[in-house]
Amino acid sequence: CIFYVQNFIDTARLADEVIKPLHKKKVKNPTIDLILKKVILVGGSEELTKMEDCEKAVLEGQAVIFFDGIESAIKCPLTKLDERTISEPPTSAVINGPREGFVENIKVNTSLIRKRLPTTALKIEQLSIGVYTKTKVNIMYLDDIADKKIVKKIKDKIKEIKIDGVIDSHYLVNYLEENKNTIFKQVGKAEKPDIIVAKMLEGRVAIVVDGSPLVLTVPFMLLEDLQNSDDYYQGSFRISFIRMIRFFGVTISMILPGMYVAVQLYHYKVVPIKFLVTLMNSIQGLPFPPFVEMLFVIVLFEILYEASLRMPKYLGIALGIVGALVLGDTAVKAGLISPPAVMIVALSGISFYTIPDESAQLSLLRIMFTLVGGTMGL
Repeated sequence: CIFYVQNFIDTARLADEVIKPLHKKKVKNPTIDLILKKVILVGGSEELTKMEDCEKAVLEGQAVIFFDGIESAIKCPLTKLDERTISEPPTSAVINGPREGFVENIKVNTSLIRKRLPTTALKIEQLSIGVYTKTKVNIMYLDDIADKKIVKKIKDKIKEIKIDGVIDSHYLVNYLEENKNTIFKQVGKAEKPDIIVAKMLEGRVAIVVDGSPLVLTVPFMLLEDLQNSDDYYQGSFRISFIRMIRFFGVTISMILPGMYVAVQLYHYKVVPIKFLVTLMNSIQGLPFPPFVEMLFVIVLFEILYEASLRMPKYLGIALGIVGALVLGDTAVKAGLISPPAVMIVALSGISFYTIPDESAQLSLLRIMFTLVGGTMGL
């Protein structure tokens, strides 16, 4: 009697490598060992003696064979699921360098890392997390390079996780973070095997979760987000300059709206006279004070961003254009907001994406600095 979940296994292999041999080959006094040696042709088949193991094997997409009169079963790994092919990830496109990206299969992702690290120093420990999902999680590190104390700490943290299910690697992030009272990232992530391998060669630990194309790395430093997957395949002088531009972009994205409000309210004497005259002309007759105006524009842009993000692809593009151009232009002409405020917030919003992985945190910091600038000045 063969148990399996339909559409989870390769039925052609089941017929050729299990059912046909069972019909054709005759074994006197059959035992599990004899059947495994002489009949079953599936590599990796093994004996199971517990019903819980049989249930688990069937639910994982394997075939389990029971024989009348024998108190154990045989597990045949015939899993076959439709999977996404390896391709360049949309968030980590490169001009030079490898274009392989992780997929949603933990075996494929592990093999992509192992292919680049053909060494016995590469250690892999597999755990199962989730009461219902039983999600496989691989902890990978280089034994000669990684700090043993850090490796042990990460293993202990993951083993202590008690949760109903793990659908994606992000589910583990909260458990791996040490400081719960910070808005900044404490766990790295990447979609490309070359990036993960480079981080492992620096002593980091990679955490691969089944069902997720994102691999986590710990420990993590904030400055890692100033790096890009294309950086290591270009000249050092060019990349050093680009990283300074990114840092400058992050700075203005956070503090530019707050500085604008602070200068208008408290420090207008530091503004050059010609620019001050232009500024006064643009804000003349506005119904809101500068502080309220800036907060209004920031909230307006955040609403547009969230709406365009969740709309279907082409509608989202249209909504972004209509919202930014028509709505912004109409609000300026109606005398509700000033052109400099729109320009400042737009420039700040664009600058977020010099480091897209930190855009959520930078958005919060922008609001915080605007509140500080509007209440206390520079």
